[in-house]
Amino acid sequence: MIRDWANRYRNHPVSDRHRAHHARMAQFPSHPARLAALAANELRWRGPACPNHPKSPRWTSSGQCEACNRERSLRQSQRRTRRIPIYLHPALLAAREAGAKHWAGPPCRHGHDGVRYVAGGFACVRCVNKRTAHVG
Repeated sequence: MIRDWANRYRNHPVSDRHRAHHARMAQFPSHPARLAALAANELRWRGPACPNHPKSPRWTSSGQCEACNRERSLRQSQRRTRRIPIYLHPALLAAREAGAKHWAGPPCRHGHDGVRYVAGGFACVRCVNKRTAHVG
């Protein structure tokens, strides 16, 4: 079943360029080159040229340009932030080597400044002081 993208999402707030791209994609399900590639179990097919990469093949499953798909995937992976595990934090490792008692790390989950003990690596100094103040 072929869905008409333009009618289904006509009130959806997307750009005209995006809408035009999907209108072109709606033509691909019955494209002869794509149907031949599907019949031959091929992953890629040569069809209408992509405006950004005219020589790049398209994926048979989706009709997307292979190069555009790769670029989009790269942009998405660069947007994701990678957190360093706290036990590998460079400031903690440097403080251990220097023999310090405290190190300046990321703020704790209670919002205190990032002063932490080197001897456990993770404990926030202010949180520990609060807990020990209540003990007797």
